[in-house]
Amino acid sequence: MRLRGVSSIGLAILAILTCGCATLDEADRATALPQLVLVEIRPNTYTIDGERVNRQKLETRLAQIAQDTTRSNRGGTKARIRLIMMPGADVSDREALVEYCLSIGLDKIETPSVR
Repeated sequence: MRLRGVSSIGLAILAILTCGCATLDEADRATALPQLVLVEIRPNTYTIDGERVNRQKLETRLAQIAQDTTRSNRGGTKARIRLIMMPGADVSDREALVEYCLSIGLDKIETPSVR
């Protein structure tokens, strides 16, 4: 059967493309792209993606990020954590956060130097 101006092959191709044969499920979409998380280390407090939090809240948020971005087939996560030292922050805080991130599976940690 031929439709005016459209071949059956064209319709088949269109059907394949619109079916979404290669769609990602909800969990895969959430982790399809790397996630960059900015953590500012300040004296006696932290900021994660712009929200000021205490150490306990920071660890809770990082654990949730680790869980949400874990790669099921290869291990590790797609999240990149950037730890930024603000003036007056203690280097031992950064070192402790690096260790914590590694312990929960966040293995892509950046610690840029502050100029």
